[in-house]
Amino acid sequence: MKFYETNYAPSNTIIAIAGEFNADDMKPKLEQTFGSWPARTVKAEAIPPVPPSKGKRLLLVDKPDASQVYFAIGNTGVSATDPDRVPIRVVNTIFGGSFASELNEALRVQSGYTYGAESFFDDRKAAGPFAIFSFTKNETTTPAIDLALQVLAKLHKDGVTEAQLKSAKSYIKGQFPPSIETSRQLARIIASHEFYGLGDDEVNQLEARVDAVTPEIARQVIQKHFPAENLVFVLIGKASAVGPAVRKYATTQDTRPISDPGFWPAPAASKK
Repeated sequence: MKFYETNYAPSNTIIAIAGEFNADDMKPKLEQTFGSWPARTVKAEAIPPVPPSKGKRLLLVDKPDASQVYFAIGNTGVSATDPDRVPIRVVNTIFGGSFASELNEALRVQSGYTYGAESFFDDRKAAGPFAIFSFTKNETTTPAIDLALQVLAKLHKDGVTEAQLKSAKSYIKGQFPPSIETSRQLARIIASHEFYGLGDDEVNQLEARVDAVTPEIARQVIQKHFPAENLVFVLIGKASAVGPAVRKYATTQDTRPISDPGFWPAPAASKK
C-alpha cells in the first residue's frame, strides 16, 4: 500500500486508448472513470546510466544438478531513443535477431550445439543490455561459446552484405504490420512511445529508415554498438563440470551458488 501511494498517481500515468469510438464521447467516460483519482506529486526516480563494462568478466552461477549450460555474453547496449536504433535493429536481425540469423545458423543448424541462439538489445529509457544468448550440453559449452565469439568476430571483420541487408529489411518490414493491427497492439505501442518520448515517426517512417541502412552505416553501427573486446559472460550450469574450461574467457571471474539471494528463493526453514 505504501509503495502504491508513493508511486501511483495521475501525474505519472499514461492512458492510451485505441479502437472505434468518438473522441467527444470517450473523453467524459474517461473523466468519469479517473476523475476522482486524487492528484499528488510523485518524485521522479533518477535512473543513473550504466557504463559499459571494461575488459572481460565472467560470472558462473553454479547449479550442481544441471546437465546443460545457459549462457549470455554481452555488455551495456543502447536506450530506446538512441539515434542508431533502426540500423541496430537491421544489423541485429542479421546477426542474431531472427531464426535465419548468423548466430542461429552457426550454433543450431551447422553445429547442432543448441536448439536456438539469439542476440538482442533490450532498449529502455536508460541504456539496457545487449546480449548473445544460448544454451548447450555441459560437454559442448566451450565449443558453443567459442563459435558464438567467432560469429561476433566475423561480424566485425566482414560487416554485412547487400544481400543480407535486403533480406533483413524485408523481414523487418514484413513482421511489423502484424504487430500494430489490433486495437490492443496500437494502444500498447502508443503508450510505449509516449513513455519513451518517441513520436509517430517511429511507425510512419520505419520503412524509410530501414531502407536507408547501407553496408557502410551497418559497419559503423557494428563498431560502435556490438562489443567485441569488452564482454561480460554469465553462465548458469554445473561448476564442477564446466568451471575449469570457461576460465579462459575472462580475467575477472566469480562463482556463486544458485541458492544465493537473487538467484533462487531461500529454502523454507526446517521444522523441528
